[in-house]
Amino acid sequence: MPQPERAPHVLYTSVTTNWSSSPRDGKIHGTRNVVTIKNGKGTKTREALGARGNVVERKSHTLKRAEIKKITEGQFVPGLWRGCTLRSCTRKRNRV
Repeated sequence: MPQPERAPHVLYTSVTTNWSSSPRDGKIHGTRNVVTIKNGKGTKTREALGARGNVVERKSHTLKRAEIKKITEGQFVPGLWRGCTLRSCTRKRNRV
């Protein structure tokens, strides 16, 4: 009896880190975006970082099948980080 065709083993990890500081008081803060895909299942995680690089807040969501397919094909995924509920993403920024 022939074996059912299995999806190829995929291991993908992408980590991007952004740092910025407040122009008013000079406090440093950052965000880290992590996308991980392993064996057809994936997660996207956004972390708020403190001045020393410690994780202050973290939110994680599972990736949809369409997002996983586009990422593994190397295509851009519009709106991947839309809907982020971290305080660092949703707070209003005052202009100087």
